[in-house]
Amino acid sequence: MGIVEEAHNVRVLGSGEQKVVLGHGFGTDQSVWKHLVPHLIDEYRVILYDNMGAGTTNPEYFDFERYSTLEGFAYDLLAILEELQVDSCIFVGHSVSAMVGSIASIARPDLFSKIVMISPSPSPCHKESRPSARPKTSAARKSYQHANWPSSPNALGGTGCCHLGS
Repeated sequence: MGIVEEAHNVRVLGSGEQKVVLGHGFGTDQSVWKHLVPHLIDEYRVILYDNMGAGTTNPEYFDFERYSTLEGFAYDLLAILEELQVDSCIFVGHSVSAMVGSIASIARPDLFSKIVMISPSPSPCHKESRPSARPKTSAARKSYQHANWPSSPNALGGTGCCHLGS
């Protein structure tokens, strides 16, 4: 198991050739899919993961700068797909993960054959509407790095309009 898989509690279930990736919403973890997964595993390979900060993800990997934008979570999704060598998937995202999947698919459309958005959450696009409660110090910030990750959340080509923090 690679560091990205470990950091996000990635689980792969089922035996089908088509891959379905399930992204949970804010305030939940991958267990939210427990009633759906049994209906998918006979026909699909199901990939479950926890967004950083959810479930039992390791807080040592949390980086306030990285996760102040949805692009940071999109990086993680792309890293998971890369580490698992997924060349195409159906992505099902609930709430904030619907938006994360959307951002990731803009950066790498070749990895997504379909996107299913369940109650996608809106994202503030104007700086004045973004919360600014993010800690300003970097003393406790730690993150794992992947050799091919861009150094900036906006390197995905985003405009930075999907900020969660200041």
